[in-house]
Amino acid sequence: MSAPHTGTNTLGTDSNFQLLSDQEPQSPQDVALTRPLPPSPRPNSPQSPTATDFSPVPQAFQSLLQQILLLVPQSQPIGSLHTQPQPTRRNRKAMTEVKPFHGEDSTMENPQDFIKAFNRAMRECTTISTEYEKIEALADYMVGGSAVEEWYNALPTDCQLSWDKLRYAFDQRWPPIQRAAKTTKDYEKELLDLTLAEEDIGTIKTKSGVQAWTHVIWAEGALALEKLAKVEKSAVLIWQVREKLPEMVRDLLDEEYVNWEMFTGAVKGLSTGKLKEGKAKLEKRRKDEEAMEWRVWASVSDITSRLQRISITPTIRNPTNMVHTTSPTTTRFAVQQRPRQQVYNTAEPVTEAQREALRLIIKTYEQHPPTTAGRQAHQAQVTQWTAKHGENT
Repeated sequence: MSAPHTGTNTLGTDSNFQLLSDQEPQSPQDVALTRPLPPSPRPNSPQSPTATDFSPVPQAFQSLLQQILLLVPQSQPIGSLHTQPQPTRRNRKAMTEVKPFHGEDSTMENPQDFIKAFNRAMRECTTISTEYEKIEALADYMVGGSAVEEWYNALPTDCQLSWDKLRYAFDQRWPPIQRAAKTTKDYEKELLDLTLAEEDIGTIKTKSGVQAWTHVIWAEGALALEKLAKVEKSAVLIWQVREKLPEMVRDLLDEEYVNWEMFTGAVKGLSTGKLKEGKAKLEKRRKDEEAMEWRVWASVSDITSRLQRISITPTIRNPTNMVHTTSPTTTRFAVQQRPRQQVYNTAEPVTEAQREALRLIIKTYEQHPPTTAGRQAHQAQVTQWTAKHGENT
């Protein structure tokens, strides 16, 4: 067919060059391409370009260009014919951080943690843009043959097309686990059980990513617990907690405090140098006490070994003296027995060092009267000795 044209050039009859305007309606991109190409001004023109200054583009060239554009897929813009969207490193990392969900087949999983991790990955993944793609991606994180896959396959169609409906069904199937709420009594017990180890005094530990002195960390923990126990504005439990602190800490604190804020503030404000000095003195005193107990134990062992070496074996000299007398007619045996004489080995004399050891024992271990209370106190001493030195010592 021929197409009318206002220029001097005319297009011959050729069915292969049919204009797009004569065909079916095209996409907005194709419609835009059917418009004439913008004119170019005449070279060396001193005046502003006008409509009469431009020559029209041949209609045959426009038709040929339009036919070429028909071969290009309409979903891809020009310039991206050979570029396909590839998952970036960020997308791959976000997707791999989500662990597959089992449902009821694993007791170590938290369904709400899984769905939160999946949502985070979807927000970071730039290749997922629609709800349908997100729901399809969720199905890929369900372990094959698991309870959650069976649940997903049994969902109604509307739940598999709407993320809000699917999330609602998920929460109904795996509702959030309600956290056990502690009472004020529970927090009071934790506050009383809060301890500051003596060997940790004067050392630095890391708490919440911050390095701090152990007594400061203890005070912060006590302050948090007393607020949960709702005793921060009173002096309740302060003296009980204070008594459990190491001796070198108690020596630097006052006897009474009005409230917990003042008490914990006083603990945090303790001088680290004084704490270390008090710890060194306490360790020295304990070493001296252990050395004294060792000397007492050595003296007692020496006395015991000496007593065991003393023999009390009687010695019999000439126990019997037999005299045989005979007569012509009878034989008579006369036995004369003398009294036994017992001889004892004399013990070695006790030295002054042993006497001093015994005096130390008497001073160290209090003597108790032969009463019920005295026997109980004595038994307590025996138990303490056994716990420290072992059985049969």
